[in-house]
Amino acid sequence: MIGDLSKSFENKIIDVKPRIIDFAVLAFGIIGLWLAMSQNQNTVLVYVNRYGDYEWMLLGAFSGIAATLVICKYLYKILSGRNNLVYNLVMWVGCNSLVLFPVHLEIKNTIGRLLNHYGFSYWWLLFAVMLLVGLPICNVIARHLFWALGRSNK
Repeated sequence: MIGDLSKSFENKIIDVKPRIIDFAVLAFGIIGLWLAMSQNQNTVLVYVNRYGDYEWMLLGAFSGIAATLVICKYLYKILSGRNNLVYNLVMWVGCNSLVLFPVHLEIKNTIGRLLNHYGFSYWWLLFAVMLLVGLPICNVIARHLFWALGRSNK
C-alpha cells in the first residue's frame, strides 16, 4: 500500500536527475556501512536471540543494500551484453541468492574455525576460501535441489 501511494512522489524524484540521486544513495550507503562497521562492537545473531548492536546492524544492512543496488545498476550498464566472468558471476549470485543466504553462515563458520585452527586469521583468505568452497556447494544445491527453492526442472 505504501509503495502504491509513493509512486507519484517517486516519479517526481526520479525525473529530477537520476545520477545525482544515485550518487546520493551511494554516498549514504558507503557512509552508513562505514559507520556501522566502525561502531558495531557486538555480533547480532537473531536466530539465537543475541541482539548486540541491533541499530548499527540495521543501518549497515539498509545502507549496504542501497549501495549494492546502485553499484549493480551501473555494473549492469557497463557489463551487459558482454560474455565475461564478472557479469556471469553477478548474474549467478542474483539468481541463486536464495541458496547463498541460508548456507553462507555455515560455510563461513566452518571454514573460519578450520583456518583459525591452523593459525590463519586473514579476512581475505577466509573470503577467498569461502568463494572456492561456497560457490560449488551452492551450485550443487541449485542444480539438484531445485524443488527446495520452488523452481522447476527446466
